[in-house]
Amino acid sequence: DTQLNALGAKVMKAELMGDSVKAEKLKKKLEELRELKQSQEETNRGVPEVVKERNVKEEVIVLTRTDRFGQTRPVDLSSSTGSRYSSKQSTHTDKGKRKKYFHDDDN
Repeated sequence: DTQLNALGAKVMKAELMGDSVKAEKLKKKLEELRELKQSQEETNRGVPEVVKERNVKEEVIVLTRTDRFGQTRPVDLSSSTGSRYSSKQSTHTDKGKRKKYFHDDDN
């Protein structure tokens, strides 16, 4: 696709510059590439999707998070997301009296 776009741009440039000989050569080349691409698409129609996927390059993307100080770190997906507690901590007794003020307070 990028080759076709580049060649199409060259054809337009040659036409605008008034070079009709060069424009005709490029048009012929552009048509040949279009026909080649179309014939490749027709031959790939019968090919299963699994085989087509093998031709795709694998791309690794690293997710990052930037904190308020501007430091960027990769996201750690292995750690569990959510609250600090594995289970809910009780902060009051059954009678309503406070027994814990902060998460790290021990009895």
